[in-house]
Amino acid sequence: MSQEEVRVYLLRCAEAFAGRRGRSGVVNFLLGQASPSTLSLAAQQGVSNLFAILKDAEQQELLQSFNALQQLGMLELRHVSLGDKSLPLVFVTSRGLAELELHRAKLPVPMTIEQRATDNMLLVLQRIGMLIKALRQVTGEELPAVVGLTREQLQHYLELLCKALHLRPETVLLSPGSQQHFADALEKGLSALIFGELREVEAQCLRLHVDLSMPHQLDKSKLLHYYGVVSIDEQARKAAARLVAREWQAKCQLVSVLSFLALAEGLNARREVRSGI
Repeated sequence: MSQEEVRVYLLRCAEAFAGRRGRSGVVNFLLGQASPSTLSLAAQQGVSNLFAILKDAEQQELLQSFNALQQLGMLELRHVSLGDKSLPLVFVTSRGLAELELHRAKLPVPMTIEQRATDNMLLVLQRIGMLIKALRQVTGEELPAVVGLTREQLQHYLELLCKALHLRPETVLLSPGSQQHFADALEKGLSALIFGELREVEAQCLRLHVDLSMPHQLDKSKLLHYYGVVSIDEQARKAAARLVAREWQAKCQLVSVLSFLALAEGLNARREVRSGI
């Protein structure tokens, strides 16, 4: 990839994340390393298709390109107060925006509403995978930080998931034993009602993509060997796209809950964008 293309991707990502992420957040996103909240922000800003687009580059190389754009007056870091902290966040200057406009046609096509819904579904499944692991490792007080949700958002997840699984949300975090039971029930529900209804190759790729470990899950090398998969991510997106389709939402209550949570993720990201978080 040319140096010009690298700079265009940096400028576009910085434009999308302006005032909400720092230099590392922009660079790591392009390398394919991002938190659930950054992936959600990217989906709402229409740059999810830039995630990992520079995965073959070296981090130091991208940092040097970022610094070069700073020296050219196209990017700048401004210290912004967030609570009791002052963080250096990225902003694109007018000169940087002018440069970006010259090359915007070279960027990937913006995402459609359907593609954003698919991204939100992948994010929900990723959070649920993190939740299942966390339920078996940490106490209820630590869960929000581990899963990447506020306490209110986590409570929303718990209430809806428990409703679909016929559990009482006020009891599932009372003890390590109740957390283990909830994790087991959630894993079994996903396996029987979600992954069991997908094509096996799509189910395997989807679980691998969102890091949701379950019995009989193949690792990447075996998945590529047995199924001849060209792109695990592409198969995972196909599976997630099925889940957000209308005909799937009527299949069972758990699918409807996942779709509702995916919609909520989109609304939360839009609120963050409007509030400048």
